[in-house]
Amino acid sequence: MKLSEFPYDVRIKKVRNYLDYNNIDAMIITKPENSYYFTLFQAIIYSRPIIAIISKVGDAILLVPYLDLDHAKEKSPVTNIIGYRSDEEINESIRNAIKNYKIIGTDSDSLSFYNKITKLSHNLKIVDVTDFINDIRSVKDYSEIERIKIASEVTDYGMKEVIEGIKERDTEINIASRAEFSMKMKLSEILGVDGLYPWMNFTVSAVISGKRSYYPHGLVSGKKINEGESVIVTLDIAVEGYRAENERTFLVGKVSDDMEQAFNYMEKAQQMAFKSIKEGVTASDIDRSVMDFFRSNDLIKYVNHRTGHGIGLEIHEFPSIAEGNNTIIKSNMTLAIEPGLYIKNIGGFRHSDTVLVKGKDIEILTKTSKGIEKLKI
Repeated sequence: MKLSEFPYDVRIKKVRNYLDYNNIDAMIITKPENSYYFTLFQAIIYSRPIIAIISKVGDAILLVPYLDLDHAKEKSPVTNIIGYRSDEEINESIRNAIKNYKIIGTDSDSLSFYNKITKLSHNLKIVDVTDFINDIRSVKDYSEIERIKIASEVTDYGMKEVIEGIKERDTEINIASRAEFSMKMKLSEILGVDGLYPWMNFTVSAVISGKRSYYPHGLVSGKKINEGESVIVTLDIAVEGYRAENERTFLVGKVSDDMEQAFNYMEKAQQMAFKSIKEGVTASDIDRSVMDFFRSNDLIKYVNHRTGHGIGLEIHEFPSIAEGNNTIIKSNMTLAIEPGLYIKNIGGFRHSDTVLVKGKDIEILTKTSKGIEKLKI
């Protein structure tokens, strides 16, 4: 399957318009997800950074470790790609690029990087452009939505293997591994001979059962799935860097009335969130609809986290769907909506769906079934 091309020129134009409007000479981009977004090149980053420099005029510059130079030239539309072998070489390249500038924007919150840039250029003012980058990355273009939809479809495929594993009362690690393998095979079928670059097209699965599902970020173990438990399953994959999250809570065999009730309340809370998502509301409005529902049913004491978050090149990205976040929701944002309840010595209850905002409506991209009739196995 040939995926649509990323609109590189459009992204660079947005940066240059921002720089011009704010009287900033250039932007130095260091965060891996951001440099990939603006240069379309991503590699495994160990101790050697990849840095993009975009100015108001002239070619963008991409600085990469020398061992990645040929790969970058193959993958990135940036014409000025410079390979470096040492700290001295990358410092010299940055110094040459910014020597005539007075104001630089950067996405780095690293004090060491700030000190490095100030040492490389005297009388240079550095400003934070993180909010700008978050804003434009949060609204997805057609190429990003295409990849997130494919990722969502593959997680649904993986959930079919999860259901079979739970039916067999297999172990957490076996079910997680089976799901991950099935998703990798589905990805290879979709993407074909272009290759599954492991840092851009990857799968993650987690299966947490019984009382351990009380921990929102519990670790997979060799424990067998037992009757009377809740099981939280998380499937997360990326297609060319763009991620989808699909989580379901399963009830195994005969469970207590309290567990069924918690499950049903969790599902109702997620539906409350879905109904509140539309262009023009705030992230806080969405979270409040869920938390008010939990409070009215005396359940807030079982809530350990926010309602959701943005999702795209990062599994958790801007905006946070949380109390106090007044970010305005816009069309073509993609969000993971995941309200949960966690009751000690009983278990956890959480679904997560990847959704696309479409004006006054949403499209739920992860389509694995919900409802106690479907998820009680």
